[in-house]
Amino acid sequence: MKKLWEKRSFTQKIVFSFLIIVFLIILLGGVTYNSFIKMERLSDELTQTLMLDMFLDETMGSHRKWINDLAHFLLLGRDFEGELNPRFCDFGEWYYSFEPPDERIRKVHKEIEKPHRLLHQTAKEIVKLYDFSYSKFDALLTERRNDHLRWKSTLRRAIDQKDNKALSRCLLDEKSCDFGQWYYTYFSQDEEIIKYLSLIRKPHQQIHEAAKQIKGHGMQNQWDKAGALFVQKIFPASEKFINYLLDLEEVVNQKTQYNLRAIDIYHTQTIPAMEKLQSMVDEIRSTLMARIDKLDRQYQALTKRSKNFIIFSILLTLFLAILYSFLIPPGLTKPIRQLTHFANRIAAGGDLSETIILKNHDEIGQLASSFNEMIKALKKSKKELKIGGKTLRKKWNPAPGICRRLTSS
Repeated sequence: MKKLWEKRSFTQKIVFSFLIIVFLIILLGGVTYNSFIKMERLSDELTQTLMLDMFLDETMGSHRKWINDLAHFLLLGRDFEGELNPRFCDFGEWYYSFEPPDERIRKVHKEIEKPHRLLHQTAKEIVKLYDFSYSKFDALLTERRNDHLRWKSTLRRAIDQKDNKALSRCLLDEKSCDFGQWYYTYFSQDEEIIKYLSLIRKPHQQIHEAAKQIKGHGMQNQWDKAGALFVQKIFPASEKFINYLLDLEEVVNQKTQYNLRAIDIYHTQTIPAMEKLQSMVDEIRSTLMARIDKLDRQYQALTKRSKNFIIFSILLTLFLAILYSFLIPPGLTKPIRQLTHFANRIAAGGDLSETIILKNHDEIGQLASSFNEMIKALKKSKKELKIGGKTLRKKWNPAPGICRRLTSS
């Protein structure tokens, strides 16, 4: 390998060394770029997983509010404005457009539709069955029936005691009494209830018309007529009124059975479906949290390795640059200095038999060989001149006197 390197020309050595450095830089750059690509991919995956976890948390929060609104609908009679179609709620839109990231979440994802669909189906059935006005109406009917019985008892006692003050305290106008105030302000959309309200209204009007006549007899101290009127008109009309009212209560009670069924569905199906959905979402979120932790550790480790690798790459590049700057110039300057020193010795009258020995096979080695050939040619020429001078002196040897005259002239 060393001999092969020495046979290369100096230009080839420089180009080859430069190409090696460029290759190493490109290699380091490629590895660094690949690390950044992996970091970007991990970052995107981590971001998507975090967003999915946040979305699940937010969606289950909206479903908890949704189930509370359904409870308020049952208990307080508030309007339920929640979405009843599982495909169109927040969770449904996520479910039907979501591709699970791994096998474990995919397995839970396949099973999560069942409790979610059941949750919305039972809520739809509850909204269809339940009518808060029936429960309120049932309690109101009982209260008004008791009020009427108290009113009739008070009226009878005032007649028996012949007490005009007590009689005047009885509300004798049907629109002013408790039942009348409620009757004339109640509006029902149920035809069966409207039918019974129409039946109730007639004896109720008869009762109050007779009560006004009783008041007139009382003002005239005709208490026997007042008592007879009470027995003949108010008592039968009150019995009919109470019977109609009881029939209406029975109808309303049948209506309230739907409410009880709706409440039963809420407790036995809707709440368990919500709890099942919550547990499955919690399972997905626990998997996501483990995945987030894993991705975060991978990202941190890759970031640390990339940082160390970048520092190493910079240091290696600097080292190669410095090594290149220190190794290449001496390879060029050392043989040139040798040639210069040798040429100065020859110029100062050095021995022409001396030659310069360089192991370089590049351009400088060729220059040294050419220099040695030149020295050999110069040495040969000098030897030939010396031999020619001796021959000339032998052929032409003038007298000493002539030589002195020639020198003096």
